[in-house]
Amino acid sequence: MKIEGLHHVAVEVTDLDAALAFYVGVLGMRIRDDRPDVSAGAWLDAGDDQVHLVVSEQPPPARRRAHMAFYVDDLDSWITRLENHAVAVRQLVLTPASPRQALFTDPAGNRIEFTQR
Repeated sequence: MKIEGLHHVAVEVTDLDAALAFYVGVLGMRIRDDRPDVSAGAWLDAGDDQVHLVVSEQPPPARRRAHMAFYVDDLDSWITRLENHAVAVRQLVLTPASPRQALFTDPAGNRIEFTQR
């Protein structure tokens, strides 16, 4: 018995249009068309996994906001792209043997981490 992988992560957002502009327009995720119409939001493809945007009237407290981490193929190019879209990026190397990471937030304050293998 084993866990086979991640299916999706749900992320609370207060402004769906701003979230879609960020996740689709900046990060290049694709909107899925198989989402049931049960509430406001969107389902996105992020490689083989999914990000579910869930609209909330109030943002969650900072301590409860999502933290997602994605592997990327070219971290330097992603950092340039993010900065060109006025996204503040913090670079991090935990140890000399660890991969480089870039940390930033979406328009709702959810934390996102990009790591290059």
